[in-house]
Amino acid sequence: MRENYNTEVKQAISQGWSRVLPTGRMQLWPCKPLTRSTVGAPSELKKDIPDQMPERVLNSWKEIAHYVGRGVRTLQRWELDLSFPVRRPRSHQRSAVIAFPAEVDAWLKDTQTRQTTKIQLSPELYQRFSRNAKLLATKTQAFENRRESLQKQLNNTIALSTKLRAKRASKRSSLHYS
Repeated sequence: MRENYNTEVKQAISQGWSRVLPTGRMQLWPCKPLTRSTVGAPSELKKDIPDQMPERVLNSWKEIAHYVGRGVRTLQRWELDLSFPVRRPRSHQRSAVIAFPAEVDAWLKDTQTRQTTKIQLSPELYQRFSRNAKLLATKTQAFENRRESLQKQLNNTIALSTKLRAKRASKRSSLHYS
């Protein structure tokens, strides 16, 4: 039954019907197809809107996140920090968002990723790091030896304490029965 519903919704949308979710339910109503002239964006932004609308539009943060395979919060951070390509039809900071898969794919492909670079050290700095690494290894070994020594002392103390308790318990029981 769900498959039929989805098929009917897709057919209705492809025939010029739009979907709305104001009450949490899907409602369909007839509308004009989106074109450059009907998109409610300021004139300076209309130049960014393609003449031919793509066949697929991602209509919410959730859809965009699912398409990219990341979380909604990550995409919102990318929008602020890395200019992730989302559009806000009402031109408000917190209004609904849409994205076009082609733009998202291009952004993902072209966005620079962090690359590790090999650092060239001067000989003096390399020697200093080497000395510090050897000193750290020596101190770590001394710390490990001290830890082992303390562990042995603790085990001996526990063993002696156990023997002492057993000896006291046997004295009490022998005094109690005599």
